[in-house]
Amino acid sequence: MQQLETPVQIGLTALLVVVAVLALWRGGRLERLAMMAVIIATLVTPLVQNTADLHAPQWSIMAVDAALFLFLAALAWRYSPAWLLWAAAFQLITVATHVGYALNLDIVSRAYLSTSYLLFTGLLAAISWGVIQHESRRRKSRQAG
Repeated sequence: MQQLETPVQIGLTALLVVVAVLALWRGGRLERLAMMAVIIATLVTPLVQNTADLHAPQWSIMAVDAALFLFLAALAWRYSPAWLLWAAAFQLITVATHVGYALNLDIVSRAYLSTSYLLFTGLLAAISWGVIQHESRRRKSRQAG
């Protein structure tokens, strides 16, 4: 998300804030690590955006998204929660979307952005799923102990 100009961008930013607060407040170590990486990537993205030519491939943004994918994939490789696999998968598809746009600039930028927004929503949903699972395990351990 680069700017807050449309209702979708504003809504996704609000969703990001809600998921971030929940992940940092009620999530476990993995959920917090993943969320911090998403926050960092979200803050870096507008700084590296090619604003001189918004219709050109955004190579720097793709690099940020690729770095986030590699981080999530490394977490998924090391740890077992399914939500991490989903988060990494959504991020990999985001990188593939950048590649697809770079290979074919005839893709309408609106479709490219819409896909990016949908995948970002999926990434946030995966992290939310992780927070819900962590909270469920926490409650079960309290009840058992």
